[in-house]
Amino acid sequence: LEIGTYEGEFANFLSNVFPGGKIFTLDLPKDDEAFKENYGRANEKKKNDHLNLRNKNLSCDNIFFIEMDSLNLLSKFKEKKFDIIWIDGDHHAPQVQFDIFQAIKLSSLGTIILVDDIIKIKNTSKYTSNASFDTIEYLGKKNYLKT
Repeated sequence: LEIGTYEGEFANFLSNVFPGGKIFTLDLPKDDEAFKENYGRANEKKKNDHLNLRNKNLSCDNIFFIEMDSLNLLSKFKEKKFDIIWIDGDHHAPQVQFDIFQAIKLSSLGTIILVDDIIKIKNTSKYTSNASFDTIEYLGKKNYLKT
């Protein structure tokens, strides 16, 4: 499971590394305001270039792309457990905290959860923050996960 598809390069990589696996990747719907506001996609040409590249990268038979807000992960994958979960969507609280918590719920013993942009220092920019680090550190101290 990949949360945050962007241009689909990582899903494509996973598809090639695990040709017998099923790669589920999700990103915001293209008409979502947050989708349009980021990475210059308010510009129609940039948005279309992005979508064309993403579609090309996601064209493998074992990639399943879903347009949805990750807030709905648990309802979408009610009974599913994943071997690997890559969290690379919104990097700010509370969204990244919800993504981490839901990833834990979609895990079984041995699942590997990877989180992009683990920043230890207090940092907030448009695309990064230290919310992932704070969340993982807290859950580790509570023995809810092993880092």
